Amino acid sequence: MREGVTVAGHRLTGRTRPSEVGTWADAVSPDGRPSGVLRFDPRAVATAEARERLVAAVGADVRLQGGGPIGLLPVIDLVAARDEVWLITARATPAVADLMAAGRLDPGGAATVLLETAQTLLAVHSAGSAHGALHAGTVVIGEDGSVLLAERGLLRALRGEHASAEQDVAAWVALAGALAANCGQGHAAAALRRADAPRPMGWPPRETPCSPSATRSPAWAGNGWPRRHTASPRPRPPSSPPARRPALPAERR
Repeated sequence: MREGVTVAGHRLTGRTRPSEVGTWADAVSPDGRPSGVLRFDPRAVATAEARERLVAAVGADVRLQGGGPIGLLPVIDLVAARDEVWLITARATPAVADLMAAGRLDPGGAATVLLETAQTLLAVHSAGSAHGALHAGTVVIGEDGSVLLAERGLLRALRGEHASAEQDVAAWVALAGALAANCGQGHAAAALRRADAPRPMGWPPRETPCSPSATRSPAWAGNGWPRRHTASPRPRPPSSPPARRPALPAERR
């Protein structure tokens, strides 16, 4: 994806990262704010059925966020241009996987990621949905330093599979293990390893892996992240009548 190309008014910067469903690109919105553009793998959206499932998944994402922020990466638009389909969102970088690879995630930051991810999953599950592809590459840091889950439901929709809360719990446990391994030694890393213990019931861990000593130093210097942890859960979206499934927007770039 070339620098300077625009998608629905969002100008690509040339910085990209791979995804299981395509390629993410940093972009700048028409009003100058950072945004993210996900170009889906053309093979994944080659059939009308796959596109219909994708539209349904994105529409469900929009409805989930209709009652206020619950920890999902905000969706701006879904557009098609010839044989390409693009999802436009708030900025989708950095991903936690990138911070881990660069050694820019300390135990306190890892604990914050794990706890806020659990809070988001609980809110999503309480609304009757699931993520379906949770891992360090789909957890991103928002502009305000919040931990956000990206690509909710997309991979499963394109594959024609069902995402379940049980799969999300298993993925959260695996994420805890990856974060613990990345943190190395220390009190917070040990707490993360305890969170990694199999938990078929009663997750997330009642004992939060955040320790006062672990959360003082930032995991990533950019944008002042992580924020100081607060134990109050994210608001759950209010129940609402089913909305009409959105149609794929007319082809435009």
